[in-house]
Amino acid sequence: MILISAPTAEQLELLLDTNYDVLKSECGYEELYNNSKIGWVGRKRSCGAAISEFAVGSDGTVYPCRILMESEFAGGNMLEEDLKNIWISSSVLESVRKLTYDSIEECKNCDFFNICIGGCRGSAFKISGDLRGWIGPELCHEKMQYLRHKLVIAMRAVQEKGMENAK
Repeated sequence: MILISAPTAEQLELLLDTNYDVLKSECGYEELYNNSKIGWVGRKRSCGAAISEFAVGSDGTVYPCRILMESEFAGGNMLEEDLKNIWISSSVLESVRKLTYDSIEECKNCDFFNICIGGCRGSAFKISGDLRGWIGPELCHEKMQYLRHKLVIAMRAVQEKGMENAK
């Protein structure tokens, strides 16, 4: 099976929704599903920084993720303040949560943007110095190849299930 370009948002949504039982056990399915669904409801997210994950330094400092453990991303200190309060009220964590990635120039015309959604924001920051920056050609190519592979696996699983049902 050759995948030349990524499916449209609508095609991927249909593939994922109508084949949930087949795909739920496939490696990478949840990533494809969650990234795509989150993107389609208006919160373009490529990672869980300050949403589904955080990191804590050895001194108790709370950060949006393990890659963004830099002083400028310190959200508070759980040795001095309740973690729940930091999670809810930290302006640093909130600013990371509110990021949107529609403005990444290099991603605007990419067929995979609905799935990739710009890549890891921590990597983008390390490479470009900007959370809204591009992850660069090497990581972009690697991510595209990874997602293309996951889509082929998903499409094969659906195709095989269809063949089983036809028997």
